Amino acid sequence: MAGLDGQVTPLNASALVYNHHGEYLLHLRDMRDGIWAPGCWALLGGGHEPGDRTPQDTILRELKEGVGIAPQRLEAFLDEEVRDADGLTVPVRIFAALWEGDPSRLPLTEGVMLAWFPPATVPRLRLGGGTLDLVQRHARLAELA
Repeated sequence: MAGLDGQVTPLNASALVYNHHGEYLLHLRDMRDGIWAPGCWALLGGGHEPGDRTPQDTILRELKEGVGIAPQRLEAFLDEEVRDADGLTVPVRIFAALWEGDPSRLPLTEGVMLAWFPPATVPRLRLGGGTLDLVQRHARLAELA
């Protein structure tokens, strides 16, 4: 959606969920056709739904519905353009979200699993889209790497 200034406001939102240990919470996506990054580790997030007024509303709803977490801190990190499962370019607002907890206790509603990874381990994973770049950029800025 474009505003009066011509800038596109992202309707989709993702979160770089991190903890005080400098680890990132990644989501192993299902291995099935028709979804973005099947079988890859990726950020949590999703698309705008009716009732979401802002990208922040979208990510807070997605985190609560998808994995049952409410971050202790949430800050807009950057806007990215991501290619979706249909090959279309979609604007996504990326948030940095501080959360402390055990992902094995979360009620995962889609995907295979959630796990914490230190930035040094992330390059060894099969990742979706720009996940590696986002983790590395955030870790450098937050001095977590």
